[in-house]
Amino acid sequence: MDKPFDLAGLGLNSRDYLFHIARWPAAGESLPTAAPIASFGGQVATACIVACRFGFRVAYAGSIGGDAAGDAQRQRLAREGLDLAALHVVPAASQQAWIFADGHGERTIIFHRPPELAYPPRLVTAAWVASARILHLDGHDGPAAARAAELARQSGVEVSVDLSNVYPPQRASTDRLLAAADWLIVSQAFPSRYYGLDEFSALPDPRPALDRLYRDFRPRLAALTLGAAGVLALDAEGWHYVPGYDLPVTDTTGAGDVFHGGLLVGRLNAWPLEESLDFACALAALNCTAPGSQGHIATSAEVAAFRRSQPRRHVHPALSQGAGVSDKNPPGLR
Repeated sequence: MDKPFDLAGLGLNSRDYLFHIARWPAAGESLPTAAPIASFGGQVATACIVACRFGFRVAYAGSIGGDAAGDAQRQRLAREGLDLAALHVVPAASQQAWIFADGHGERTIIFHRPPELAYPPRLVTAAWVASARILHLDGHDGPAAARAAELARQSGVEVSVDLSNVYPPQRASTDRLLAAADWLIVSQAFPSRYYGLDEFSALPDPRPALDRLYRDFRPRLAALTLGAAGVLALDAEGWHYVPGYDLPVTDTTGAGDVFHGGLLVGRLNAWPLEESLDFACALAALNCTAPGSQGHIATSAEVAAFRRSQPRRHVHPALSQGAGVSDKNPPGLR
């Protein structure tokens, strides 16, 4: 029987304020900036919006405050077409982030999330989890995310996990989340942060770190996002490496979140793995051409035209041809 939703997401949403600066100031220095650009972000919220833009039925669960920022976020998510039956409104300030993008598009983020915004695990129901084909989580609300992931495994729902940080009070929840993940896609810095080992951050080759995650938790797929250099993945068939796209960057905020959304689109369409990875890389790169976490979520036609244009690639130096990772072009680029 067909499920009500293709995707259910539980995780962050945020009201963002983007400042463009020429460079990061030195201690004690002041620098001018243009008026901030107000936008919307959040790891899971952005990925869910991407999937909704590509025609999928999406349910979103997360917390917002009972303030103007929360009301604006709720209205934005509703306009995008997300089902908000599991949205949790609390009498607190909503999460807000102040993002500083330098002249190269790289960003520094300062955010405030009141503890009252933690999503209560009791609100995660088996029926809500089972209503979707795929569950996507970011792990910020560790106990709720872990419960959702375990309920998903019990009901046969695929679990997609996006992790970049480890929060010490939630270490046990992170362990549960990792153990329940089918699709484990983490930032390049996550293995060092999780294992507490400098050796991974010092290595020029990202494969040992990814190999350890894959062996320890045995997801169907483990992957490291490598920023401009693309994505490295490992599954039962072996290594998969898709280089990133090299194009002028305005702002990298939200690139990883849009990447996850693109990968979910590929999975929901049952595309081959490398096709999904390449599509996600292209979608993330195009989002970097405009300011904001959701600055330019390209259409299917835009992504296809961009990929056909034979844009330049940014190849990770340790993963270039001859380094032991497949260098074949994914479908659609030949």
